[in-house]
Amino acid sequence: MVKYRKYRILGIVSLLFIFLLNSFTLIGNATDPPMSKIGTTAASYPHIATDPGGWHPISIDGYFVRADTNQLRANWHSNRAPGVDLGGIGYDSPTSYTPPKGKVIHSILRYPVYEMRTYDVQRDKSTCDGGLHTDNKCHPFYFIGDAGERNEWAKYPNIETKLHWTYYATVERDNDVLGIKDMIYYRFRTAKLRVQGDDGLGAGGTPWYKYDFKIIDDPNAQGLRIDPPNQTINVGETASYKAIYRANDGKEYDKTLDKLSTWSITDSTLASISSKGKFVGKKVGTTTVKVDYGNLSATATLKVVAADPPEEPEQPKENLPPLANLFVEPEYYWPETVTFQDNSTDPDGEIVSRELTVDGLPSNFSRNFPRVTAEETHDAVLKVTDDAGASDTDARSFKILPTTPTAMLEINGTLKENRKVSFNAHGSDKATKAIRVAPINYNLTTWDFKPITPGITQGDIKIEHTSDGGIKDVLFKKAGEYEVTITVTNKYSEVSDPYTAKITIMPDEKPIAKFTVDQKVALRDGTTKKATIELKDFSNSIDDDFIKQRIWYVEYDSNNDGLFGTAMDTSRQVISSGNETTVYYGTDRVGHYRFSLEVVEGFGQPTIQRFITDGDYRRDVTEKVDSGDRVSEYTKLPNFNIIDKDKAVEVSNTPPVVDFGMQTHRKVDLVLDIGGLTKASQQHMTGNHPGGTSNNDGGGYYDHKVRP
Repeated sequence: MVKYRKYRILGIVSLLFIFLLNSFTLIGNATDPPMSKIGTTAASYPHIATDPGGWHPISIDGYFVRADTNQLRANWHSNRAPGVDLGGIGYDSPTSYTPPKGKVIHSILRYPVYEMRTYDVQRDKSTCDGGLHTDNKCHPFYFIGDAGERNEWAKYPNIETKLHWTYYATVERDNDVLGIKDMIYYRFRTAKLRVQGDDGLGAGGTPWYKYDFKIIDDPNAQGLRIDPPNQTINVGETASYKAIYRANDGKEYDKTLDKLSTWSITDSTLASISSKGKFVGKKVGTTTVKVDYGNLSATATLKVVAADPPEEPEQPKENLPPLANLFVEPEYYWPETVTFQDNSTDPDGEIVSRELTVDGLPSNFSRNFPRVTAEETHDAVLKVTDDAGASDTDARSFKILPTTPTAMLEINGTLKENRKVSFNAHGSDKATKAIRVAPINYNLTTWDFKPITPGITQGDIKIEHTSDGGIKDVLFKKAGEYEVTITVTNKYSEVSDPYTAKITIMPDEKPIAKFTVDQKVALRDGTTKKATIELKDFSNSIDDDFIKQRIWYVEYDSNNDGLFGTAMDTSRQVISSGNETTVYYGTDRVGHYRFSLEVVEGFGQPTIQRFITDGDYRRDVTEKVDSGDRVSEYTKLPNFNIIDKDKAVEVSNTPPVVDFGMQTHRKVDLVLDIGGLTKASQQHMTGNHPGGTSNNDGGGYYDHKVRP
């Protein structure tokens, strides 16, 4: 039974030895790193610390940023296991590191490499438009710039959320694209995951990884060493060494006093052996101590130095007083918290008391002041006392400023009758210095529109209210002078002084009706028996409006009494009212015709349509040549085709040629009927001749035949 138990114990020990051997082989092969031991870190966009120098921790545990290279990396110095050293740092490949002799890789940490990225937002341009760095419109995640740069990389999905950006500082620099010197920017920073082949806009190749290697002593390396390897002692002091033996099983044993250990020293004049591992310094110098254990040996260095002379008692030093240093901003608006910063120092001790007074009264280092309506100056004094009772003071003055808003009015539109004029009180933002801390509530804006010119009433001022209390659209029905007065109120119910603007509304000038006709006498066509008269418009507006309607009229002296517009004449008729610039009038009746033109003007500038009536559109009509409406005056050559007056045109027949012959008869009465013609031309006519011509004849017949 005992025999079998002995074999069973030997089997268990053998299995345990094989298991341990395999385990050591897994982690001990320097040419084949244990890939299963590789740890990874989570990808993220950590916020970068604002301290610019050295290695500084950021929001993800174990990550640090190097300011001079903008590279983020992992650091295991603070969390590696006992007995484990950090051998290789920042390798690009998990197989690129070879541990020193006698060391093997314990584990590997793989981490993504980040780079610090900076984005400058134009404060006063583009979508930011003078906003704060806390506004979304001024944040890189939302901002759209004027300079034409591509900033897709600063937005989703390249940056997952706006929280991955951190505001860093407000800076000034030149903008070469826009040509602006000393442009103000809000500077933001983030940590961007680097990829190989990154195009700067979020597209690229594979993520860039680095590897850190943790190493331990090779448990299979047998050997002997002296611990510590170097020692320094004074003359007369004893140096103690240990002989450490590493067995094949990886365990270490103290062989300092072992009977197989033999200690020796190279120069026995410098030190002597008092016992195994102990050496007493005799004189100044450096030598080597040695231990032999079996077939192994090890050495160490021993340095003997002169003993330090006895220390003289320190003389009491004269106390240096502290240096008081108080900082406070030169100006604050009354709603802001005033912060006093103590930068005092003590060159040879510590400050034990700090006393701050404002205007002679004790004060906290952070405080607020009541509302003021005028600028106030305050004095702050800091007194500091060190641990030896010495003290120093520093004084600073600062101002508390009021936040009363300043009203300002912007006027846009055309200052003319019946045109829309926009009054905008939002210009008060630029005029108010305290707008940052005391924004204006434009819904509380007061407005007063008042006529100055006599004869104009409040009813001549038409106001269109908008959803924005800081904007009014107004239409003035009459020309003249007006006053507009506003006040604005901020979030603290502080009301500005009234701001008054005077404006002059110009009259809406009427258009000028002008036209021409193409002929003074129009002849009827021999085929259609009609005459055609062309009328061409040359009307215009003298104040940048346009002609929206042209109405053409004609009058006919139908009773041929030499007067236009009598009761016996045909009444005035409209030829066209469709805003035609050229019209053609045709008639088959001879006689005198008078033409006139009326034009209606349209608004060339914006208006408020609901306040406009037909009577608000200016009109003009061509003038008469003769107030007595006499045809004879109209047909005089100097009065023909005056461009801004009525025109008279005579419609007449084409003059015929009347030929006749004579025959001898015994008794003949010759009667000529010239058909109303006053002249004979070389033509011959036959057939019926109607009456009703300008000569008022009774008609008749042409009494000849065409001769062969």
